[in-house]
Amino acid sequence: MVIPNSNSAAAQWIEWHKWLKNEVGSQANDVFMQQWAQGAQGSWASNSAELRSYAKTQGMNIEGNFSVFSGATDTYSSVNSGAAKIGNATTIGIVLVCVMLVAATYFLFLKD
Repeated sequence: MVIPNSNSAAAQWIEWHKWLKNEVGSQANDVFMQQWAQGAQGSWASNSAELRSYAKTQGMNIEGNFSVFSGATDTYSSVNSGAAKIGNATTIGIVLVCVMLVAATYFLFLKD
């Protein structure tokens, strides 16, 4: 099993933690948090709502990513994972249509 790093996706961190639990048992959380502290906590790819939720169920507390884009990436991550069976292209299309509808509504009815 490859140890995740700051460029690893949240899903890789979750899988690694599950593997750690099988390998080192009760020490898994300590090993996980030591690796996490080495820089991954600042990565938008790693520090997602999905990972923070999983960590909480395992008795760990991972702080949120406080970058400007963290809320948007968490929202996109949730939408994308929920629509993964449909496909990324369709998901992006749906998001773009929604953005265009909001923009059209603003310019037609709310501006001025």
